Amino acid sequence: MKTLALDLQVTLHGPPPAPAVEIRLRRVGERWVAQAAGVHVAVGATARQALTAAIRPLGESASRALLADLALLQPSLAVARAGAATAG
Repeated sequence: MKTLALDLQVTLHGPPPAPAVEIRLRRVGERWVAQAAGVHVAVGATARQALTAAIRPLGESASRALLADLALLQPSLAVARAGAATAG
């Protein structure tokens, strides 16, 4: 199975007064690596697993809010397209 290189960056926002969080998400081989706020790094079998694990140290309510940010739509589409390209 062919894997495509993918490296995404997005800024997520929770409800005020929570600060914005910079997220970097990239595929490394068959795994995904997410980095949140420049310091929290996590690896997962899926992009969502890696992202969720990377933001977990920010707290449960912050994690929920960040995962609900519509700014995740564009990176989600890129991840889906990459998955479809490797499956075909």
